[in-house]
Amino acid sequence: MNLKHILFVVIALLVLLGGYLSFNKKSEEVKELALTAYTETVVYAADAELTVDTTIIAGEATVLIGGAQLTSQADLIIDGALGCRDGSLTVVTSGALTINDLVVCESEEGGDVTIVATGGLTMAPDAEIIATGNVQIVDSLSSVRSNEELDALYDQTETVSDTGVSVGPLLADDGSSDTIPEEADDPSTNEAVSWMFPFVNVAHAQVDNGTTTVNLTGEPIRVSGKIKVDTPPQGSRRIVVFDFPNTPEVIVQDFELEGPKGRAGDADTGSCDVIGKDGEDAFRFNAFAPNLEVNNFTLILGDGGEGGEAVTGDGCDDAKAKGGKGGKPGNFRMVGSQNFSITGAFIIHPGWGGAGGSATAKGKVGEPSEKGGDANATGGEGSDNKKKLTVSGTVAGTSNVQFGDAVGGLGGTAIAEGGAGGDADTCGVAGGPGGKAVAKGGDGGDARLTVSGGARRMDVANDIGGAGGLVDSYGGIGGTGGSCDETAKGGDGGKGGDSNGKDGKGGFGKNGRAPDGGIIGDDGGNGGNGGDGCTEGKGGKGGQGGADDGKDGEDGRNICLSITKEEDYISLLPGEIQVLMYMDYEIPLGNLDVVTGHAPNCDGDHYHPGAGAAVNTMGYPTPDPAPNGCGFGKVGEVEIRIVQDPNYVEPTEDHEDGQMIRVGPPTTSFPAGQSGL
Repeated sequence: MNLKHILFVVIALLVLLGGYLSFNKKSEEVKELALTAYTETVVYAADAELTVDTTIIAGEATVLIGGAQLTSQADLIIDGALGCRDGSLTVVTSGALTINDLVVCESEEGGDVTIVATGGLTMAPDAEIIATGNVQIVDSLSSVRSNEELDALYDQTETVSDTGVSVGPLLADDGSSDTIPEEADDPSTNEAVSWMFPFVNVAHAQVDNGTTTVNLTGEPIRVSGKIKVDTPPQGSRRIVVFDFPNTPEVIVQDFELEGPKGRAGDADTGSCDVIGKDGEDAFRFNAFAPNLEVNNFTLILGDGGEGGEAVTGDGCDDAKAKGGKGGKPGNFRMVGSQNFSITGAFIIHPGWGGAGGSATAKGKVGEPSEKGGDANATGGEGSDNKKKLTVSGTVAGTSNVQFGDAVGGLGGTAIAEGGAGGDADTCGVAGGPGGKAVAKGGDGGDARLTVSGGARRMDVANDIGGAGGLVDSYGGIGGTGGSCDETAKGGDGGKGGDSNGKDGKGGFGKNGRAPDGGIIGDDGGNGGNGGDGCTEGKGGKGGQGGADDGKDGEDGRNICLSITKEEDYISLLPGEIQVLMYMDYEIPLGNLDVVTGHAPNCDGDHYHPGAGAAVNTMGYPTPDPAPNGCGFGKVGEVEIRIVQDPNYVEPTEDHEDGQMIRVGPPTTSFPAGQSGL
């Protein structure tokens, strides 16, 4: 991966990240307004009931502990904070409920916020609701759902209503010619959406069914300010529900709803075959009212959760790791059973597709002369973000609906490291081969958002595919061959492991395909060095790599010393001589001459018989095999050994120096065709 490519990927990601952070800047500011900023003046550890008009004063907090429920038979005004601790928060009001400041429940034990406003609800533009759990704002106790019903509604949010007037959901768009539901010719014939909201008491939410109209008598609901749902606990799915079947007028005005991203998938580590869990889907928003009006509403849908990482343990002969897939971004559905009008801006920021999880596979280091472990890593796939908006029935003012960027999930990184081959610990034994490495980066998710029913995209909105996953892959190095003394050949070095790296492909977007992940490394392992011996062990071949092949290992040291010059002469023990090995014969070097290379017959210094002929250690002359060529072979290429002289006699009074045939090195190199001594 060259520098230009790296810079391109980094810049592209920074641009996308900058846009995302701009959406979330205010979220961090909201976080600072947690319950700790208020003075606790009233604490309820059990269910409590208010029978007179009550105001929570600015700067003060009323706290519900352990899931205690607050019920008000009169008007309740929250100018300060209503919070929870060690449980969820539930408030039920028969009088008018006014939220001017903060309702917050950030509890590890739950964190749900449930508001039952049977006497009407007004949220001021500066009001905020912060929760770590589900948020339900309803107009009757019968509309409060259990956790099981909320899970069912979470799934139903991705289905299209065949009755009522609705905007959403965003359906998966596979590029087929599936028809988006057309607008109804006559919305007055719509029936109650009981199939879509099986938990709604239809007797309390009757609408015009074409024959009879039942007037709704509930108090108005005005939702303003901000609701922020924090990242949920592992395995939890979050949903924000507005359900006002009894309310004649529901206005969502000067309001911002920001939901959490999906939780990351669980990591899988430690074994030799690991698979990260898929990332979880982001939160969903579901709203229902007979008559629904939207005026200046910003909906920030959360990103899909990252796929879980996968990391193998040690000691794996065949290490396999696969990252989890990214989760889906958030979704929404808003239904008006009679009327739905959008009188002001309705801005929707689709979440990003979840990034794929990283994968790291490491093969084990081989035992002596054992092959290193193989490694295979596959990065998780980034989630697609290919959606099409559904608008059912006649929704007034859909031209005010604007969508921002749709972004596919990033592909997961893949790292594969083949294990090193084991070094030989025995003379003449080869080193173990290095393990193979195979790595495939996760593909980035595609992005495509198609709108309908008069909705449009922001002028600067784009569909951006997720970048592919990076790859880092290395074959294991070969083990070193076993060394020997002068009596045996050294072991060869092990072959380096091959490497096969393939970066993840970028996902497709409006302007083409996003950058591929790029390859940090895709190198074959170096071959192991050969062991010392007589002769030396050969270095192992380097492994093949997609980017660079591994280097061949170095040959071992040949400890069969070759003496060709006087300065190379070494001291031999009494009775030792150096011999040139030719066929099955040992020819003392003292009986040979080194002749300078002579083109074209021999291009290097080589051995020919000396003046006393090439008498071998058995006492017989050995004919020159190539008198006009390289004779007995080139210097440095033939095998030289140190042996005992069969004619050596231990010193005695008659033989003070002993007897031995000529063993010393030649003092001169002779021109071709001449002999020395």
